[in-house]
Amino acid sequence: MERYVRSSIENEPKLKWNKQMLEWIRSSIHYYNGIQEGAAVDEEQVAQFEARYDEIIEKAREEYEYEPPSGYFRDGYNLYKRMSDDQEDYLLFLHDPSVEPSNNLAERSGRSLKER
Repeated sequence: MERYVRSSIENEPKLKWNKQMLEWIRSSIHYYNGIQEGAAVDEEQVAQFEARYDEIIEKAREEYEYEPPSGYFRDGYNLYKRMSDDQEDYLLFLHDPSVEPSNNLAERSGRSLKER
């Protein structure tokens, strides 16, 4: 998810939602990394992360309504739509510490198979 947000920042520099989302990703992963093994999640803090996520998604909707995505670059818009439509999936790691916040491990494992 982070690499798509970064791509959106590079290709859609006038938009604000993508920069806000990158900051949200960083802070939510920082929160995730701070959870002690076996500890319960802080429901109040999770609710704050969810509320902020909703605000950023709403910002993206407003920005794309005002300035629709170009035919040249639609990845940022497509990411916004996925993050809006599949919100529960994107936020699962906040509710269940056994779920990784990214699929980096899966991608690294897949890369080793590709190299063979």
